[in-house]
Amino acid sequence: KFSANTDTPKTVAVLGAGAMGMGIASVLAEKAAINVNLYDIDVGQFKLAEDIPLIKGTTDLSEAVQSADLVIEAIPELLSLKREVVSKCGDDKFVATNTSTFKVEDISSNSNFGGMHFFNPVSRMPLVEVVSGPSTSEETLAILCKTSLAMGKVPLICNDCSGFVVNRMLMPYLIEFDKMVSEDHDYSHIDTVMKNH
Repeated sequence: KFSANTDTPKTVAVLGAGAMGMGIASVLAEKAAINVNLYDIDVGQFKLAEDIPLIKGTTDLSEAVQSADLVIEAIPELLSLKREVVSKCGDDKFVATNTSTFKVEDISSNSNFGGMHFFNPVSRMPLVEVVSGPSTSEETLAILCKTSLAMGKVPLICNDCSGFVVNRMLMPYLIEFDKMVSEDHDYSHIDTVMKNH
């Protein structure tokens, strides 16, 4: 283990090499200069990482997690799959989920577990929602925030709830937009007003 007060992770395991996982891995390696063990069940997903020296692809979950100081789970949004994969990371590892659908508590109640909700595309979006579940320790939050800052991101700490912060604010906005369009209001006018406010 390392101290949340002084150290950032030296190696991060990113689980899932899809658009989000690859984006997270790339920013960790290229912006934060952190070694990345990139795990996926499909070896073809590693092609995009071949030119990034700090990223090592593997189809072996144990190998990916073993030397990691932090694990970031970015696999498909299937609750049973997330629970299964996270449970295989071990209770002594700091683990974060990139979920945008589920509450952190629904995936794991381990004190070393929290959320790091990145936005797409990861390389351009500055915000990361750092989610504190009911059991998430202060040390875990510190690690997740420190990692976010090393990536050049702004960590926004929030409690574990449906939609976290951004999606809780976005949904009423989209619902109202949909309502106005269905009432035959001018689409381009609505779009202009929404962009200017």
